[in-house]
Parts: sequence; C-alpha cells; structure tokens
Amino acid sequence: MQVYKEVKILSARPDVKNINHHLYGFVSVKKSFSTGAWLKYAEKKIKIINNKGKVALVVGGTGLYFKALTEGFSDIPFVPKPKVNFKIKKSYISKYPKVFKGVSLNDKQRVQRAFLVFKHTGKPLWLWQKKNKKFFKPSEFFKIYLKPPKKELENRIKIRFIEMLKNGAIKEAENFKKINPNPINSSNFIIGLKEISEFLNKEISLEELKEKVVVRSRQYAKRQFTWQRGQMKDWKGFGDTNYLQTLEPRLFYLLVPNMDFDHIPNFGTGLYDNSNFGTIFLENRFGGYARVGDANQVTAAITSRVIDKLNGREKIRFSIGQIYYFRDRKVTLPGGLIDREDTSELLVETVASPTNAFSLRGNLKWDPDKGRASKSGISLRYQPNMDTVFNLRYRHRKARSIFQQDISQTDISARIPIRNNLALIGRWNYSLEENESVETFGGIEFESCCWGAKLVARRFLKDSEGTHDNSIFMQIHFRGLGGFGRGDSESFISSGISGYTDPFE
Repeated sequence: MQVYKEVKILSARPDVKNINHHLYGFVSVKKSFSTGAWLKYAEKKIKIINNKGKVALVVGGTGLYFKALTEGFSDIPFVPKPKVNFKIKKSYISKYPKVFKGVSLNDKQRVQRAFLVFKHTGKPLWLWQKKNKKFFKPSEFFKIYLKPPKKELENRIKIRFIEMLKNGAIKEAENFKKINPNPINSSNFIIGLKEISEFLNKEISLEELKEKVVVRSRQYAKRQFTWQRGQMKDWKGFGDTNYLQTLEPRLFYLLVPNMDFDHIPNFGTGLYDNSNFGTIFLENRFGGYARVGDANQVTAAITSRVIDKLNGREKIRFSIGQIYYFRDRKVTLPGGLIDREDTSELLVETVASPTNAFSLRGNLKWDPDKGRASKSGISLRYQPNMDTVFNLRYRHRKARSIFQQDISQTDISARIPIRNNLALIGRWNYSLEENESVETFGGIEFESCCWGAKLVARRFLKDSEGTHDNSIFMQIHFRGLGGFGRGDSESFISSGISGYTDPFE
C-alpha cells in the first residue's frame, strides 16, 4: 500500500526526509500494480545498493512480498478477486483433485485461489508455482520478524490512527474518492478508507470510526502473525509474546524478644545456616523446639521470573537477598557464641527449566567481608517422565573453622528403565578433597501389576576416620497387602536420587 502516491497518511508511509527510503509513493492509484511489478523494481534497487558496497534493508509488513523476494515468484497472469466469498463443493474437489494439488483443504482462501487460477488461466496453481522466478539466492538474506506484546501492539494501533486523523486522514480519503482509482487496485482495500467514507456519509460517529479502524487493524495484525507461524518458520523472531517477566521486591521485618533458654536442654535443635534462599525469611533461625532465636532484623530480597504464558510454567527464576541485623543475637546453642555480625552472607539462587524435561539449579552464598563464596552448588536434572530421572550435581563449602575442612563433591544419580517392568537405580557421591567415594549404591527394581521387588547394594563412608560400611538391601512388596524389607533403603534412595518416586507407593 505504501507504494501509492495518494495515500501517504492512511498507508503510514515513513518520512523520507530523515532516512533514505526507496520504492515509497512512486505509483499512482490510477494504475494497476502487482507483486511481480514490485519485485522487478526491488531487484534493481537492491542490486544498485549492493554495488555501492552497502546493505539493503527490506522493511514492511506484507509477508507475500518477502516470500516472493526470498524464495521466488510465480508469474501468474492477473486473476480478479471475487466480489463475494464462495464455497467450493467437496464433490467438485473430488472430481478435479489436480486443481487443488498441494493445497490444504482446510484453508478456504487457498482453495478459492486455486479454483480461480485454474478457471482464468486453464492451468492449476501448483503448475504455475513450479515455474518460480528467483531473483536472489535464499542465503543472501538474513530474515527477521518482530512480534511485539499483544497489549503494546494494540495500544500502538490506537495511537497510530489518532495521529493519522490529526495529520489529515479524513481529507486524504476524500481526495482518494475524487481520483477514481483503478477498481482492481489493491489501494481500494486500505484500512480506513471504507470507514472514513461511512463517517463522511454520517452512517457512523467519530468514535465508531476510531473503533472500527482499530478492530480491522488488529484483525489484519492477527492474520500477519498467522502468516508468520506458517510461512516464516526459518525467520528469526524477536519480541515473541509467549513469555512474561516479573520483578518482585520483598522486605521482611522480624522482631523477637530475647529470652533465657539456658535452663532448657537441647533436644535435637540445630541452627539453620541459610543455605537456601527460603531460610532468610524464617521466623526462627533454630530448627527444633528447644530454642527461639531473638531478632531485630530486616530481610531485603528481589526475585525475577520468566513465565510461559501458555501454561503458566516458570522457565527461569533468579533471586538475591540478604539479612540486615539491628542488634546482636544472644540466644545460642550450648557452648555457642553471640552472633555480632551486622549482615548475613549474600544469598543468590537461580533455577532454569528450558524444557519440561531439563532443569538447572544453582546457588551461591557470598561472604562480603572475605570476598569469597562460602558455599556454592550447581545441579542438572533430566526427567522426561516420572519413571526416568538423571541428576548431575557439584557442591562446594568452605570450612567454617580450623577444625573443619573444605567440602568439594560431585554427585551422579539416576533411575533408568531398561524394560517395561525393570529399572536400574544408582548413585555415586565422590569427594574431590579426599579423593574417595562418600556413598555409592546401585541396584535393580522390578514392578508388575501385583507385586514388586528391589535389590540394592550400598557402600558409604561411615565416620570421619574413613571407615566404610557395605550392605545389601532386599525389598519385596505386594500391592494392597504391604511388604517387607522397607526402611533404611527408602530413606537413602529417596534422598540420594533427587526426583525419585518409589514405584511401590
């Protein structure tokens, strides 16, 4: 539409004063103009620009023109468009299958086009398309399409038409009617012409005019996106609307008075070390019932997520947070020291799920005073279904005191079906600091409709002296009746293989 001289405003023709444009506003609406004619002009212009050592940018919104330029063009004689839509009978299609060869019968427009081409030329559409004229090699183009967010696009459409009205769109439409354009010219179908004509005839109000043009523009944009999905699969898309990004700041204030717990023995209570992101928001820094930690602090954190709009799945999550203390923490475990730090270590956590089967998780605990990571880890999981899982993990922790040593370990675990009712399970946890295995186990699972069995051999580090323990576990289970051999095996298998689901439960 932008090739026509007389419709600068309604076709949203760019301002040629600022940027050097070509093939804009050079054809009168009184003349007939086609895709084939445009291709001849485009070919000449692109070659002139390339011969100057410059790159030609072909910009627009009509996918057919791009397709013809990059893939070739069928020089089909002019076929007039029908005044009204019509339906092709199935009996006719069955009788003349060659006429509709290569055409999806669900695509009504393509079916109509195939029928009209055959009617006016005597040749089927596929035969014309066989003789494609190619102006360039497909490899000569780097193809990009833009797909802005839906709401943003709709807002731009509204603003654009308001600007058109301000710039004289109504006057332009009036002048267009006086010109008597070629009746078969595509310029007659410019969005806004028909609606402005209705407005001038007092058939609709100004507000109705705006609404009708915006609705038609949205419908046209939707058709363009449909074309992109079907005909531009090898193009590079930018600004796809399938994902939503969030930014979630969070402040958490905690005030707990100091109480005396020295007279209460410690019954299995431990101190959380803020090893994962969720622990910095706990109301009690102790796990158990023998201590309630005093507090006057605020936790500041921020989380950003990328969410798939189609199914609500979280694709990426990134979080960072830290605790700021306003007083010393006096409640301790027996023999413990008062915590006088002003801030906690900085905690960073990220989770990514590029596909439904793959997930990647990383965490970092950063000590700002020492300028190093006190704890870090990364893990990869592949789980295409509930029966199959594979984990690869690395973790590192700096020693908290001179009486401890650094921990640096790799961890591989899996459950892999080998037949419909058989699966292999195993784990290998290896210490890089000690150059020895911390825990290794492997076995086989059998499962049928009525019963199941599990046989697992295990070797693990029993104590700090380097003593290993070897054991074999056998488990038999009858569905609906229970079984025997369960116990320790379930705990070390479930904890050792992340994502593992016991088939006997």
